[in-house]
Order: sequence, then structure tokens, then C-alpha cells
Amino acid sequence: MKLRRLIELRHWRRRYRLCRACFTDPGYASWRLAFLTKDPFTLRTIHGQELPFEWADHPFWDWLAARAGRDIALTREGDWLVRPADGIAALLRPGTSDADMFREVVVEDQYALAGLPDTLNVVLDVGANIGLFGCALLAKARRVIFVEPDAGNVAQIRKNITLHGGGDNTEVLALAAAGRSGETVDFYSHQRKSCCNTMLPDCFDPDEAGQIHIQRVETISLRDLIDHSGAERIDLLKCDVEGAEYAIIAAAAADGCLRRVDCLLMEVHVRNVEGVAAAEAMLDQIRACGFSIQRTGPGERGSGRGAARAGWGFNIICRHEG
Repeated sequence: MKLRRLIELRHWRRRYRLCRACFTDPGYASWRLAFLTKDPFTLRTIHGQELPFEWADHPFWDWLAARAGRDIALTREGDWLVRPADGIAALLRPGTSDADMFREVVVEDQYALAGLPDTLNVVLDVGANIGLFGCALLAKARRVIFVEPDAGNVAQIRKNITLHGGGDNTEVLALAAAGRSGETVDFYSHQRKSCCNTMLPDCFDPDEAGQIHIQRVETISLRDLIDHSGAERIDLLKCDVEGAEYAIIAAAAADGCLRRVDCLLMEVHVRNVEGVAAAEAMLDQIRACGFSIQRTGPGERGSGRGAARAGWGFNIICRHEG
């Protein structure tokens, strides 16, 4: 690991140029970002903010440094504005998991955006987080509906829609996708890691309790969401709901509405050993509705059974064969 970090010094000038545009002490910031440790630290921005950094921030900042730091600026409102010439622009909140979401959706293309059709009718971004997936499709889709229960994320979705010039072809629903509609449930939001927000109460480490706050949110089923769209069929459904996918898919398979989806992109979460069998059972429910399944993501390709492992998640692309 230390050798790899030393190799990263080949980007020193680029990293310094990046830090000079963002931080008051670019030399110190360059060194700390090149050798991030497991101990968090803060850097002062050119606008006077003290921003926290930790080990998980490495991939995002390494990616920026390799691109000479030309693709990022810090807005006076306090967001990182990332505008790669060959990718998706985004407004990201410093000190949060927004940069990690950018890495997944844009840098690593874990949802295989590059392989999607050039023209889409209706897209549902369920578990939208800050809206990066849906915003990437605004130019392709006639309509994009973002579904996200966290109030902070909803505000960031609206910022990113505006950044992309969207509005007329978008709708943001501040609801939690679930197996049934019309319920009011507890939603657990992490102060910094909004990518982990969930309706499941025991997903966070006990030592993170001080960073969790509970929101009361309303639920919507996939059937009601599709009906709300006004479309007979959904071209593309993306679903990343931190464990709630099991109830959503079970209900949608039982009432038949899953068959109204042409393509499903989903992250499957396997929390423990018992969850391995549950994950495979859910994939069988999807297949029974007429879908072929391919696992995707870093290092994952193929459609065979048995890939689910405890404490691990994977992305799938499901295409309706009907």
C-alpha cells in the first residue's frame, strides 16, 4: 500500500494544481491527500470551510489528480462542482459520501450507463440518492422520476437537475420505495454517509449512533409508482434501496407489475449468511417474471447462480425477454 501511494507522487504537480484551486495551503493539502490515513483530518478551503477527509476519499481524489485537477471547483455555496469534459457533471457535498456515489456512477460506471439505449421513454430512479444516475439520462429520456426519501438528498437532487438544465422532464418524489404504499415508517439517515441510508434499523455500527437521525417518511409500492408515471411500460428502472429491494421485488413479482419493466438495474445487498439464500430466491423471482439476469460491477460478470456472499453486494442488469 505504501509503495502504491509513493507511485501516486507522479501526479504531484497535478495534485498541487488541484489543491491550489481549492485549499488555502495547497502544499499541505497535496501531501495529506496523497497519503490519506485511517485517521480523519480537515483541510481549510479557499472559502474558509473546514472539510473532513478520511481513507474512503482516496479513489475520488486520485481520479481528480490523474486528470490534472481541471474538472473541479468549489462553489461559494459549499459544494464541489465536478464537470469532467467526458462525463457527467455533478454538485457534491464535501465531507459526505457524495464523492463515493460519483465514483460508482460516473468513474466506474457500475450501472453500465454507456450501454443503455440512446432514446428512452420513462426512467425510474428509485433510491436516487443525489440523482447522479437519473441526471445522466436527462438528455436521453422523455421523463425521469427520482424517488428518494431523505430530505437532504432531495435538495441535492434538485440542484443537480438544475445543473443539467432539466426540469420539464423530471419529477422528484420524496417517498421511500417499499412493498406497500401509504405507510409511514422510520428512515435512518447517516449524517455523512447518505449512500447507506435505509429503512432497516440495524444496518449501522453502534459507534455511529451519534451520526444517525430518524426521519418519518411515507412509502410507495412499485405498482403505484408505475401507475403514477402514467406509462404502460417502464423503459428503465434503477433500484438501490439498501436492503428494501427484497420487499419491493416480492410485492412487484406477486402482483405482476414487475413485468411492466423492460430493464431493471439493481444493487443487491447481502447482509449476512442467511441473506445469501434470500438473495438467490429474489433473483429467482425476477427470472420467473421473464427476465434474464447479468451481474455487473467491478470484477463481476456472468449470470450463473451462487455469487451472493454474506456482507457483500453486487449489481445486476435484468432484461425482460417477453
